Amino acid sequence: MIKLGLLPTTIYEFHSSVELVDKVLDKVKNLEMVPNESNRRSVTDLFFDDDLFQWFENCIDEAKDDIGIPKDVKLVITSCWANRTNKMNAHHVHTHPNSFMSGIYYLSDEHVGGETIFLTQNTWIQNFEWIDFQNKGNYSISQNFTPKKGTLLLFPSSIKHSVNGLRNNSDRFSIAFNTFFSGTISNDAQKLTRLNISSRSVRDYQ
Repeated sequence: MIKLGLLPTTIYEFHSSVELVDKVLDKVKNLEMVPNESNRRSVTDLFFDDDLFQWFENCIDEAKDDIGIPKDVKLVITSCWANRTNKMNAHHVHTHPNSFMSGIYYLSDEHVGGETIFLTQNTWIQNFEWIDFQNKGNYSISQNFTPKKGTLLLFPSSIKHSVNGLRNNSDRFSIAFNTFFSGTISNDAQKLTRLNISSRSVRDYQ
């Protein structure tokens, strides 16, 4: 028997300059952090740096165009926060509600462990969860991504993801953000049915 892994989910990868990631890392190290399940996160979800956001927005626009979202509809960053994970810490499986596209920007990479795990539901059993399948371990299909400093991943906010535990004394730093539509959305070319959405950007709070 041959098992084929077809129909992958597209996740967009971008790389920033060394100067930008080092600047943001210095800023994040001085942020006040609070407990968040098994890691720590910034007190605010309105973290902002103008240079960083300009780059984020360029990346988002490039991915948005590839997805095929109409030109006059924007994806604005509605929340942004920093994460800090220490030795023996991890991050629980979660999704990002009230968001279309989410991002993870890696500020460090000298870790043992700390991989981001993306999980997608096994379509063979997703509508039949009430059956006691013997291979429950195959309920989700997962793939790991090893953090690379200065790398940004853009992914569907509905995808489950988590972080493996750190096994050395390094601190793992990252920035995460959510986006949502802003503009006039229609389901046909004639725009007979329209939904006007005005999402507030993190920029608006600065």
